[in-house]
Amino acid sequence: MDTLKTFLLHVDDSDAATQHARVVQRLADRFDAHADALYSVLPSLSRFPASIALDGAWAAASQLAEFDEQQRALTKIRFVTTQKSLPRVHWCEVGPVSPWDFSRHAMYADLVVMRGGPAAQAELPADFAATVAIESGRPVLVLPTQTPTEIGSRVLLAWKPTREATRAIAAALPWLRQAAQVHVVTAETLDDSGPASVASLTRYLTAQGIECTRRAPLPDARDAGPALQALAAEIGADLVVMGCYGHNRTREWLLGGTTKSMTRDPSIPVLMAH
Repeated sequence: MDTLKTFLLHVDDSDAATQHARVVQRLADRFDAHADALYSVLPSLSRFPASIALDGAWAAASQLAEFDEQQRALTKIRFVTTQKSLPRVHWCEVGPVSPWDFSRHAMYADLVVMRGGPAAQAELPADFAATVAIESGRPVLVLPTQTPTEIGSRVLLAWKPTREATRAIAAALPWLRQAAQVHVVTAETLDDSGPASVASLTRYLTAQGIECTRRAPLPDARDAGPALQALAAEIGADLVVMGCYGHNRTREWLLGGTTKSMTRDPSIPVLMAH
């Protein structure tokens, strides 16, 4: 990907939505892009099914639907008020969009920006960010609960010779060309494919005008997330780039351990692609 021109920001009814809109405004300024903000949460009917049995199906369903619309309207008011200082970020008025439909809208953006962390799980399906990356085919930037002030000045590439990691590197090229530091790490393997593939990646990045520093391999584990986050903290990285691993069995997402830990509770921004 040569450049970024269109962002899609996922918005829910939390305070983090307006904070992340400011992050997207800074990114849009940086890449001379524009962003749509699209509201999407789980319907209350899905979150509180017990209330239907207690209060009666029709009345309860109507009350929950009305509550959902009120929350959406309040979020829009709050967002539009903030938006006055964010000229590149625009509220997308397309009617109610369920989390199951969000990926369809994400197909038309160069980058999807979403939040991770445990707080997001109450309002969204489990592993929502990974689901969007897998279903839309678009790169997803997962933001931590603490809003970052800088993204992409010191980048850590979590590399393995796979399709997913290759697509993540391609999506990250606009960031890597502007980064002050780029670090590459892979996991230990039983053969020499790890070092050889890192050497090949280094040559590729050099041809792109990107110099990188190789880090010592991480222990080969099903969930390398904690070790990856520890390394990112050690080198002061403000962006991790990695592949998103998972597949679908009748709409039940089966994700790799590292993908789960890095998207459910990220300590720094994570750019991933499937």
